[in-house]
Amino acid sequence: MKKVILILLVNLLCGILAKAGVVRDYGMIIDTLPQRVINGLTVIPIRVSNKESTEVFWELRIPGFEKKYQHFESKYPGCINYNLMTEEIENIVRSWPDYIWQKIVPAEIKTRVKDISGRKDFEITLHLNKEGDVFDITFWMSNNIFQVLDSLAKNTMKELYDNLSKESCEIIKQAEFLIFDEHYPGKEYISIKMPWAVYDMFGTFNFKKALKEADEELKKVN
Repeated sequence: MKKVILILLVNLLCGILAKAGVVRDYGMIIDTLPQRVINGLTVIPIRVSNKESTEVFWELRIPGFEKKYQHFESKYPGCINYNLMTEEIENIVRSWPDYIWQKIVPAEIKTRVKDISGRKDFEITLHLNKEGDVFDITFWMSNNIFQVLDSLAKNTMKELYDNLSKESCEIIKQAEFLIFDEHYPGKEYISIKMPWAVYDMFGTFNFKKALKEADEELKKVN
């Protein structure tokens, strides 16, 4: 039974990460609210409906984000060509989101999302240029989490944004960007999605690392 559970968990991780690489369609935009300050961070809240339910979700964008994309020929993100990478570099790139959740995201946010009743949807998306620098940040969350942001310690969200803005995955410079989908052509920047659910369940966004750890556990079971 333990062997089956391990296999299912790893397959689930691979599926989640595969979907995270796709240009996400959260559903229909219900409303774009006026610019406001939430927990010290000035944002534009975009209310979105989920195609699979009547629940409401929120996307938080930073005012002026459109200007950050003006020098790109395409508004769509590309993807990383892992085929040309060494195993060492690939491991560093795939594990970078682990570092973000472990070292940059405040413990209070992780605890609040984990302990909140109802949905625990909270996702950080970092948009990186070919230099590996973060040039834009998007937050996406379920309504119950959106409603408690102002109850976090003062300026927690602002400090998170400021710290994320300083981040850079310099090894990205060695990567080649590809067009992910011909319907969404673009390869000048990438968007790395980091759902809380993946970090909380698996402790890593690196599916190869998860596979290796699962294999070691399976050997113990056998």
